[in-house]
Amino acid sequence: MDHKILIICMLIQVLWTLMLYVKLGLAKSRAFKVGGFDKRAAAHDDSVWPLQVRLINNNINNQLASPTLFFALALTLLVLSKADGVSSVMAIGYVASRCIHSVVHITSNRVSIRLPVFVVSLLILLAMTVRLFFQIW
Repeated sequence: MDHKILIICMLIQVLWTLMLYVKLGLAKSRAFKVGGFDKRAAAHDDSVWPLQVRLINNNINNQLASPTLFFALALTLLVLSKADGVSSVMAIGYVASRCIHSVVHITSNRVSIRLPVFVVSLLILLAMTVRLFFQIW
């Protein structure tokens, strides 16, 4: 069962990122309808897009950074048959914190909330990594 939870967490992270791409497409479509920015420059310069588009785009970039490490770690846990209840709870915490970070980032973008949530996700990832290291040591 623990391996299924780990796989579900990876799938949720992938689906969340894909949902952000859809949200980005919708935001860009709205921005094109409203106008007010250099559409030709937007093809090569993200800074000309309206703020909401930039926030979503920046968050997608965030979703492709540390989650890549999470995927590598989760797959390593699965391949080595080290997935257990503790790693499953940590994976749930990691993905939940990434989703919370994302919601804050694309809505209020309050760094005073976003940064601690980001740090929590990294600490969970670090704990999962150190734990696996000692499991295979």
